[in-house]
Amino acid sequence: MKEVMESIGRGQGAMPGEFHLLQASVDDGDLFIEASVHFAKRSILKELENGQRQVSLFRNDWVLRPDDLFTSSSYRRCLLELESEHKLEVLAEDGVTPLPTPKRRKYRDEPTLSESLWVRLVAD
Repeated sequence: MKEVMESIGRGQGAMPGEFHLLQASVDDGDLFIEASVHFAKRSILKELENGQRQVSLFRNDWVLRPDDLFTSSSYRRCLLELESEHKLEVLAEDGVTPLPTPKRRKYRDEPTLSESLWVRLVAD
């Protein structure tokens, strides 16, 4: 359901997890329900402080939380952005072997992030 809402309810330039719902009875009346990308990224990083996690936690489990407006693809984008910002690293399905972007399959010239992979914080 969130995937449908996201494809229809996002305004131009809206970030993932940010929905702009227009009230039909009021001209130019916008009701904004925002789930901040920055908040989502902070939540991911906070979760990873407790150790590495499988990508499926964010893409399958977190999206089922009643108060979570993010979709699976939104979490995927957040994880990929955090990886590009060098805040987390992706591990292979064994949970041990690092799997950087160049070693992963690409789809439309963008790196993929399978739900069976793992992520962890980058060591300082």
